[in-house]
Amino acid sequence: SQTYAAQNSYPADGTDASNKWRLRNDILAKTSACCDDSIDTLAAWQGPAGMGKWPGQVDLPSSLLTAQAGSDGVATYTSIQVADGSIFSPEQPLRIYSADGLTLLRSPTISAVIGNVLTLAAAATVLPAGSLVRQAVSPEGVHPYPAMAKRIRLGIAQGEKEKLKAA
Repeated sequence: SQTYAAQNSYPADGTDASNKWRLRNDILAKTSACCDDSIDTLAAWQGPAGMGKWPGQVDLPSSLLTAQAGSDGVATYTSIQVADGSIFSPEQPLRIYSADGLTLLRSPTISAVIGNVLTLAAAATVLPAGSLVRQAVSPEGVHPYPAMAKRIRLGIAQGEKEKLKAA
């Protein structure tokens, strides 16, 4: 059986039993006067992996730690320094990986951003310089985190957004 999150993915074409493509097409075509109008957001949130699939963390901007955080795994720190702090915002969940991108080292949430310094909850986990700092996409592939919501907002064509204005 499928999990809830799996049921929120789109199959490659309209031949599946879920009727998701038919429903999407009916809404966009305003079939049977279902709605006054609609906006097409699919292209804004799908990733390069294929139709109806969320992007991965590697599809969003990331940065690197420019200085090691933590020293011995015991003493705590509350901030990290990254190469580009402009892509981050407060209350944004992060995933910090080893430099090769294979090992998840920490999953904090940002408290504040001042230049290239990110303030986080206190931790003792040693994060070597060069560690990858990635924006989290979603907790379960259904509800977007802020970085993904921003991507969706920026990815919707202005003509589609105009449909939301009152006449």
